[in-house]
Amino acid sequence: MSSSRYILSLGVAAFIACVAFVQSNAHQPKTEAPVVADAKSKIIPVVVVKPGESRELVMSTWCLVSITRGGGLSIGMMKGGSFDDLKDGNDRKAKVWKLAGITVEVPDFGEAEKVAGSPLYTPLKEKGINAFVVKVKAAEDARPGLLNLHLADNTCSGNCAADFRVLIVASKK
Repeated sequence: MSSSRYILSLGVAAFIACVAFVQSNAHQPKTEAPVVADAKSKIIPVVVVKPGESRELVMSTWCLVSITRGGGLSIGMMKGGSFDDLKDGNDRKAKVWKLAGITVEVPDFGEAEKVAGSPLYTPLKEKGINAFVVKVKAAEDARPGLLNLHLADNTCSGNCAADFRVLIVASKK
């Protein structure tokens, strides 16, 4: 075989290999990159408290907040648009979060199920939505300011998460 035929054969073989590669990948479903929303693109609820006050924030999730193999509800602080893992001195899977005179408490499984089963929340339950209450307390010495918090529901069925803000305002004296 002459060298020109040999080179032509190699070129044809390379072309066939390229066509086969393109065709094999053409039928693969394209996966889009996950959309990551930044803090400026979300609508986030705000709980307003004065020093010495307590508030309740009703939240909801699609999955049951009963006893599961998962971690259930947890609360933590957000900084710079991300969950600030353990840097505030609180446990990432905390049920009670404290900082600067503010205490935020998410229910354990029993309390969450009790709230979700209340007749008040029947319209939600009928739609497959499970309600629970987040308790926010400001101590008498709580300083005015803003806290960005992250709430997560980690169960064996999946994960849900939301952010909310606590605004501590000065009490009128």
